[in-house]
Amino acid sequence: MRIENVVALTRGELITAPSISHFEDTMVSTSLVKRGDLFIALNPEEIVKAIYAGAYGIIYDDDTITPMDPEIAFIKVRNTKSAAYSIARYCMIKKNFRFICVDHVTFEIIKKISKTKEVDFIEQSDIKGIFSLLKNDDATIVFGYEEDFLTELTTDTVETFLEPRECSMQTSGTTLFESTITIDSQSMRVKLPQFQLKYLENAIHILKEFGLEYELTSVGFIKFFDPVFVDEMLNQKEFGKTSKVIIFTEYYDKKLLKETMSYFCDNTKWAKNLYVFPISHADYDDGSVIITLYGSERELKDILEENDFNFAFVVNGDKSKLIKEKKESSIFTFSF
Repeated sequence: MRIENVVALTRGELITAPSISHFEDTMVSTSLVKRGDLFIALNPEEIVKAIYAGAYGIIYDDDTITPMDPEIAFIKVRNTKSAAYSIARYCMIKKNFRFICVDHVTFEIIKKISKTKEVDFIEQSDIKGIFSLLKNDDATIVFGYEEDFLTELTTDTVETFLEPRECSMQTSGTTLFESTITIDSQSMRVKLPQFQLKYLENAIHILKEFGLEYELTSVGFIKFFDPVFVDEMLNQKEFGKTSKVIIFTEYYDKKLLKETMSYFCDNTKWAKNLYVFPISHADYDDGSVIITLYGSERELKDILEENDFNFAFVVNGDKSKLIKEKKESSIFTFSF
């Protein structure tokens, strides 16, 4: 891409006057930078590393940065993330992708069960993932869940599937966390609660419609209902090993959260439950349960360690920062 095109796309300002006229490729990860590339400095601390790797150009927005080499194109922009999106959109339109928009939950399930190189995934919040998609020469079909964002990436129509309302899938035997389903006359146990089976059925339907391969043995808990068995010190134990469980869930919209909480509350009436929400979602309180608020991961960890519970329903908590790796095994499971 020529320098003047980059400056125009990003509405930036070329601070230096290099003799080069174009860049070989655009990167947002220093580990991928090669000689001749343009590097978008989402993290200003990586600029030096990118230059040592051979970057011919740097896009940055930090006012404290001083260009260190007049032969490197330093392009100052108002916001590096916005600049990255602008370049990604320009490059994406040149690709012949077929964009498909689904709801958040179906999206997560398709990510787990899809088994073909033709399929890739895109999220507006994942800038590095977007640039990774641009380098994927095998992908022809791209799934996302933000229709407006997907529409900006293509001159074609985004194919949109509505969120499923009900499930016709045959089930037999369920636990709080898992379901036994029958598909093509075969019975199998999947790591999804019963209320999420409509999304699994939707994912299967969509993949079949496009003739894409999938593998149901890959079904696993997703971020909207992710149970982790722990001990008193929040050490992760094998599934079913303890009577103390933390259910992690991400809050994307009130409707999805209410659906999740309704299922959880209806099936754990016998248990001692703890509901923990971030302060940013304090307005969710509908009076049906007592909610404990946290302001930081440290505060959330203290709440979980200091309270006695059978189940802790944690909204937007970072599991990787709270739970220590599992070391034991068991076959015990909860049922209802």
